[in-house]
Amino acid sequence: MFKYVKMRALVQSQRFMVFTIVDALVARQRDALRNMDREFLDGYIALAEGEKDPRNLLLAFAIARVLLIEFDVTHHVEHLFNITFCYFPITFRPPPDDPYGITTEDLKKALRDCLSATPAFGLLAVPLFLEKLTAGSPVTKRDTLQTLRICFPIYGALVARNNAKKLWNAFKLEIFQPTDIETENLALKATQVLIQTIYSATDVVSKDEEIEGLAKDACEECIRILKEPEKSQAKPAIKVLSAFVSTTPSVSKFTLAQAIPHLVGIFLNRDEVQNRAPTLQLLSDLVEAARDSKLDDSNPEEIPLAPYKDEVLGAFTVGLKNTSTCVHAIAGLNGLVSTPGLLTDEELGFVVHNLNEVLTGGAAEENEDVSDAIINLLTNISSSAPRHVSQTTLPLLFNSLPDRAPPREAEPDRLKYWRTLSFFEAIMPPTGSLRDASCQTINQAGSRVFRDQG
Repeated sequence: MFKYVKMRALVQSQRFMVFTIVDALVARQRDALRNMDREFLDGYIALAEGEKDPRNLLLAFAIARVLLIEFDVTHHVEHLFNITFCYFPITFRPPPDDPYGITTEDLKKALRDCLSATPAFGLLAVPLFLEKLTAGSPVTKRDTLQTLRICFPIYGALVARNNAKKLWNAFKLEIFQPTDIETENLALKATQVLIQTIYSATDVVSKDEEIEGLAKDACEECIRILKEPEKSQAKPAIKVLSAFVSTTPSVSKFTLAQAIPHLVGIFLNRDEVQNRAPTLQLLSDLVEAARDSKLDDSNPEEIPLAPYKDEVLGAFTVGLKNTSTCVHAIAGLNGLVSTPGLLTDEELGFVVHNLNEVLTGGAAEENEDVSDAIINLLTNISSSAPRHVSQTTLPLLFNSLPDRAPPREAEPDRLKYWRTLSFFEAIMPPTGSLRDASCQTINQAGSRVFRDQG
């Protein structure tokens, strides 16, 4: 067939028929084609080279993927790479009247499946991907980052490790100097998969060995940036560290061991009082990342934040006392409270006690963000430890209501009591007789305070 078929002399529909025949042969006569060895592979490469029609390319990419996975392509790796990577990135835009319904995403996915079909492509592909990242358009960069995420696990730890520094430098540019949020997020995810690819194998051997290489270098680089938490670069730095927390157990453990004491130390440093708000915000982001981390091979009984619970809880508790840090402290406490198994019942009671002090101190009345954050946190606590809220917070709210409605012209007082009622309604326990009693009381209180409002 290869001897007599001249693809360049055929129109699209005829070439499509040729690809269809080859696809059927690969599906049904795979063993016979394998026995042909180089003859078949050489023939197919010559046949597929230079194809431009999208409909034909979908078939060609599918055939090439099977060849790369199922056939011995040792002597044809470079040729197969050349006839596939030449289409990256896909720039096809379907015409409005396209009868076949082929989309750009269809072609992108088929090409990615092909480029990620074999580890043998790693040495050839990564340098070219780096070129696309440094010189490509935003669309090309996003396509490259998405493709690398898929390819890294296939190309393997050796290829990833050998190109780690260059890849990190390229990703770092998109993270610390982002042109748009989508590209920044894709760069973070690509960095995450790169770290997973490099360190997953070493984690299987030992989780206690000292971290070396990219994870250590990048982590230390971010920690240096966090020495100035008020600067704009601190936010992307904490995003990188947060991404590291969900990579491998050893990298996660190393990252938290470096970042949490560092941020808590800055917060407690008297010379850094003016930077407490941004510091708590960064710490809160990291706590949430640790809470949400999903490590497939980690011990489910191990809680990443457990070794740092006391110092982090202490920092957030101190942060509640100041209006500039209160919102970030509540967000951080919410991260601790919503981490399964982290805080004891006594510690949850301690959190509620400190939130009650904020409620009575006036900060919640003056700042809607603070009040909303407190409601959210107390609601979360109520779902797991309702006793603390029902026995301390609810009586506190009741006692703050007046015996008589304020004058109609006393708008600030009316607003204050209305907010108190809103607090009560939001955090009262969801079930049981206490709810019934609470509903009755809140209705009575609401009627008393706003009876005359019209």
